[in-house]
Amino acid sequence: MENGGGFEEQEAKDGVNQCIIMPSWPWKLRWDFYIMIMMVLAALLTPWQLAFVENDTIEWIIVNAIIDVSFLIDILVTFHTAFFDEVKHLMVT
Repeated sequence: MENGGGFEEQEAKDGVNQCIIMPSWPWKLRWDFYIMIMMVLAALLTPWQLAFVENDTIEWIIVNAIIDVSFLIDILVTFHTAFFDEVKHLMVT
């Protein structure tokens, strides 16, 4: 029952909160790493594009669309992600 494990198991059994994402799940950690890469790309590519690219090509439009959709999906994932409270029990949002 460390880190609220009992809470996680009970919710999964009840089926009430099946859409709650636990922050320690491996795919969530990979997703956070992917979003971090998208943030770095956006921070580097946006000033570059504004300074040196005169006309948007299809490649720039696709790259910007991928970054924007990734951030939109991340907002939805974040709304369904649980968080740890001060006592290290999982609390759902």
